[in-house]
Amino acid sequence: MTQSRPEFVTSHFSAWAEAARMCALLSLGKAMRGKAGSSESRRRKAGPKRLSGSPAAPPRSSCAAGKLQAQYADLEKKVEQRTAELSESLEQQSAISEILRVISNSPDDVRPVLNSVAEHAARICKAQVADIILPEGNILRSGAAFGEMRRDIGEVPLDRSTAMGRAICDMQPVQVEDQQSAGDEFARGCELARKFGHRTILAVPLVREGRALACIVVRRRQIKAFEQKHVALLTTFADQAAIAIENVRLVRELNREREALARQHQADARYITWLRQLAGFLRHEVRQPVAQINSSVELIHLTSHDDQLKPYIASASQGVRHVWNLIERASRATDAEGVCSSRPGAAA
Repeated sequence: MTQSRPEFVTSHFSAWAEAARMCALLSLGKAMRGKAGSSESRRRKAGPKRLSGSPAAPPRSSCAAGKLQAQYADLEKKVEQRTAELSESLEQQSAISEILRVISNSPDDVRPVLNSVAEHAARICKAQVADIILPEGNILRSGAAFGEMRRDIGEVPLDRSTAMGRAICDMQPVQVEDQQSAGDEFARGCELARKFGHRTILAVPLVREGRALACIVVRRRQIKAFEQKHVALLTTFADQAAIAIENVRLVRELNREREALARQHQADARYITWLRQLAGFLRHEVRQPVAQINSSVELIHLTSHDDQLKPYIASASQGVRHVWNLIERASRATDAEGVCSSRPGAAA
């Protein structure tokens, strides 16, 4: 993972303090060397001073000047080395910050993140090409590429015959110093190396929650192994890219759930509309005729004096009342369902 900000500030402050100390020593060395040189020139003008008959003493100023010059050269070398390390560290921190910025600006699209990772990996590792390889089932495809040697690898089987396939299978970095002469251990990788012209290859997997989501692959045209610092840097890039891929997957799942909820809400709205239409139909188109029939049956029941018809009239009246009760219950049920479903949050 990326270095925390307090450690980053402390380490860089210590590095700059060390560089300042070296610069001060260099300045002191220059001043002492100049003083020794001026003293030597005065001694030469004044001529040697020694007693008659005594042997000539070795010039102390020449020895001191030689030591100072050696110390100055050593300090210069240390300052140059430390400056180079600081520049490389700042470049790496800038690359990590840039990748994090791209991740924050692309919450639902992983392609810009992969392009940024490939570009910075190729530049910092001094590789001719960097690829982001994505597994799709049992096939490997290129998700992003950067560099002068970038080529479309097409579809490559996911197995241990290539460095990238082995890195994904083992979930560990894999480096082959000379891919073209790797032999049967990397048979398919050897064919790809001869086809694309690269020699040294380094593959670092993107691991997240026990799964290899992708693989960063850097390649060089010459035989020159990548250093451990490059492996560590690509591991940091891989962690960031894995987080970005997982975030994009979660965002897409959330969007699909929202779309499903929206479709369900539309279906519920249509159902509520149908219930309201049914309630209106029962209230205005069915209840009034049934009420008229009920009134007629009641009137016949009251005015009829035929004892043989009374049972039939009573049965008809009971049936009409039953139909009336059913209509009332259905009307109340549809009204209640429409009210409950139309409340905020009822569809969710």
